[in-house]
Amino acid sequence: MFANWRGVIAPPDITESEKDALIGIFSDLDGTAQWQAELFKNGWKDALLTGDAFGDFLAEQDRNVQAALRTLGLG
Repeated sequence: MFANWRGVIAPPDITESEKDALIGIFSDLDGTAQWQAELFKNGWKDALLTGDAFGDFLAEQDRNVQAALRTLGLG
């Protein structure tokens, strides 16, 4: 499956407290009634990933794209 995802990526030298604060902000936003209503209205799946889980997702996406490009003879 291919999803049209979005992400927020911070510089590698942010502190743990800055990282935790950003994760908290987006986690809080994800839980709002307004966002949940948008998910429902648009038929979107709530797929919030933060921290290492998001990093793992990005690595998997990179592998999938590379495999598709190889299959097409482009990579």
